[in-house]
Amino acid sequence: MTSKRRAMGNPIEDMVCAVWKHTEVYRKRVFRNIFNRLQAGSGKSHILNHLPLLMADDGKSNVIFYRRTNPQLEGGLWPNGRSIWNSIENNPDLPDSIKPRTIRDQKKEIILNNGMKIKYQQAENVQKSKDDAQGQEFTAVLVDLTFY
Repeated sequence: MTSKRRAMGNPIEDMVCAVWKHTEVYRKRVFRNIFNRLQAGSGKSHILNHLPLLMADDGKSNVIFYRRTNPQLEGGLWPNGRSIWNSIENNPDLPDSIKPRTIRDQKKEIILNNGMKIKYQQAENVQKSKDDAQGQEFTAVLVDLTFY
């Protein structure tokens, strides 16, 4: 019986896989359309800076943001992220576990009370950035604008 089942496949798994494949194409198209239409100053970096909130309840999460150059990083992405987490820190309605314990301006790093880390780095030298990331475990790698 198990060999027949393997040959036929699990109908529920097959259905989930089919739906996932179909929606993956749709999701990619939607995101591509949204981000291709957003112009400078439309809030792409601001939206990106909110994504770590989706995993903030997991203290083992490790998120890294990349921006091409340090001036670009210091001119928008990092100050925006820092201000978002400062506002979270000052919000009495949110649990203490997701509030920042440490905000390190020099390292561009935020560590939450539960242990989650959020880092901001520049990646002008793509090969060096790849080498630096080797062996590290990240829950999410977020890139603010692609490098050409």
